[in-house]
Amino acid sequence: MQKPKDKSKPEPLAKPPQPDAQQKKPAPAKPPQPDTPHKHPKDQQPPPKPKGEPPKPDVKPRKLDRIPLLRQQFQSGFPINKELTVTRKIQSGTSIFEATRSGGDSCILKIFPTVSASDQDLDIISREMDILMDIKNKSKNVVSVKKTGENKEFAYIVMEQCHGDVHELIESLRGKDSQEHENVARAAFAQMLDGISFLHRHGKQSEYRNTQCGQSEERGRICRLNFLQALNRHITHSLPICGLFRLFS
Repeated sequence: MQKPKDKSKPEPLAKPPQPDAQQKKPAPAKPPQPDTPHKHPKDQQPPPKPKGEPPKPDVKPRKLDRIPLLRQQFQSGFPINKELTVTRKIQSGTSIFEATRSGGDSCILKIFPTVSASDQDLDIISREMDILMDIKNKSKNVVSVKKTGENKEFAYIVMEQCHGDVHELIESLRGKDSQEHENVARAAFAQMLDGISFLHRHGKQSEYRNTQCGQSEERGRICRLNFLQALNRHITHSLPICGLFRLFS
């Protein structure tokens, strides 16, 4: 005989069917966002500066004489390096100086400030140095370049020094024998033409202003630096002539 079921104990409820594990509920769709333009980092506005801080002035390129550091440095006795010492400035408003080399001889120093120079200015400085080195000691009537160099603040060119100009030469001959006057003028003109011819043969254009008198006893030269000095000795037919020329590549 079967035992009667015990009705005091409730029967266990049947478990509901489990959903398939691979079937996942779809994620709720996000509401559409309004289109916002993409901002480049450069277009983003800088954070506001705290109040009370003064605005910084814009830094603009300045000339050599307007840079206090350089203007104070290039005084008489300032050493460019172990071999060069500044003697004096040739002319106000320029970057051309007289200097003394370690051997005691004087020379001309042309300085290019590079502290605040633009890329275009640096390119011009580099090109001018290349031009001078390209024609170095290739003509007896073109002033010789002794040395070029640079440091963190400036670049420089060391060149042969010339004294006086053609105007002073002609003025010194006034009242003297006309034959001597003519001989000196002829020699000066021939030397200038030779120097100009050399520059044009090498593709360098020149300007004929500010002709100078050279210091060399054996040959005349043409100088391209802008410096003027009074003649300090008697001028004769043997005095070599040189001139100032600006070169362009």
